[in-house]
Amino acid sequence: EDWRRFSGRRARVLAPSLGGRVEVELVGVDEQAGQEIGVVRDLKGEEQRVPLADVKEARLVLVWNN
Repeated sequence: EDWRRFSGRRARVLAPSLGGRVEVELVGVDEQAGQEIGVVRDLKGEEQRVPLADVKEARLVLVWNN
């Protein structure tokens, strides 16, 4: 539910399938074979899919506008 609510926001996500802790943009959530899959966009603009069950921690990143 939180992944859908915070879609479009930046977060630091800890997941082995992402290679550890990375900063990403939360794009949304898909379902695949009864499993929720988080869709994220990395800083290079590439989208990746990560099973939400694999996410150990996710925290929103506060982006300051200069």
